[in-house]
Amino acid sequence: MSTLVESFDVFIVTTRLNHAGAKQAIRDWFITHGLPMSVLDRVDFAEGIKPPSIVMVDDRAFRFEGVFPSVGELRALKPWYKARVLPGEAQWDNESASPPERSEE
Repeated sequence: MSTLVESFDVFIVTTRLNHAGAKQAIRDWFITHGLPMSVLDRVDFAEGIKPPSIVMVDDRAFRFEGVFPSVGELRALKPWYKARVLPGEAQWDNESASPPERSEE
């Protein structure tokens, strides 16, 4: 995300903002996972709106290319923390505070 804020306006859009303390919890997650404050300070929260964008990053999105997906295709989608586990990595049980670390290769 550090390089993205240099070229784009970055927004976090989430339904979790409806909960008290959510914005701080999200900020804390980014800090805990190594995002520098200087970068996080350049990230905005889109509350109540979805701003116009050229790209969105989402763990539950389906890219629409003019044809609607089938029910089976939609049911097969998995968020990043339930996706294929690489050899030597633990599966995140969604009860932990954070998913397993992925090595940069």
